[in-house]
Amino acid sequence: MPEQRRAFEAEMHAAGVAWQMHLYGGVGHSFTDPSHDGLRPGIRYDRRSDERSWKAMIDLFEEVLPASR
Repeated sequence: MPEQRRAFEAEMHAAGVAWQMHLYGGVGHSFTDPSHDGLRPGIRYDRRSDERSWKAMIDLFEEVLPASR
């Protein structure tokens, strides 16, 4: 996985793309879905990371989408 991330970063840099990557360490898969908490090993809801990721998405939408007022 680190190699894939480095390759992605290099590709975005070479293309001159303005991009961000948010990493949420220590969380399981499906960390934004409380209904899947504990269904299988490695699947775990994480309220704090869910809230942070939601805020990051809303911030991005507010930055790149026109205001609908």
